[in-house]
Amino acid sequence: MPSANTAVDESRGGRLTTRSRIVYPPDPKTHFAGPLPHQLEFHRSDAHYRLLRWGVRGGKTFAGAAEALCAWAEFPGQQGLMFAPTYRMAETVQKRAFYNVCRAFKLINGFSPIRRYWAGLKIFSMVGGGEIHVCSADDPDKFRGN
Repeated sequence: MPSANTAVDESRGGRLTTRSRIVYPPDPKTHFAGPLPHQLEFHRSDAHYRLLRWGVRGGKTFAGAAEALCAWAEFPGQQGLMFAPTYRMAETVQKRAFYNVCRAFKLINGFSPIRRYWAGLKIFSMVGGGEIHVCSADDPDKFRGN
């Protein structure tokens, strides 16, 4: 039986998919654990490019952190990138959100997906291989390929 944090994707015949198993920590104000309807719509989207464009406290940070965790599960052993507009936001807000999503994952699944966080390099080393890099988007040139 699915837990309260598990969503069944009806468009795929009721099968559980990685994108429908989104893990969110409970909100301290509402004690609601699980994605909001607009967050779930974002996670279920098959679009190649997706944009989180919601208002203040709309859930962008947790949706991004949960999406990073989904990418780890879908593409084990790969490298991913999780970024925020500024270095300070990446280091405090985004990193903390990812830790909280991983804590919720551990409560449900019995193990933490994070093997180690390399503070100097800003890299999450994940269980089963793979890495998630935390960086800022304050210099767009650093995302260009060679």
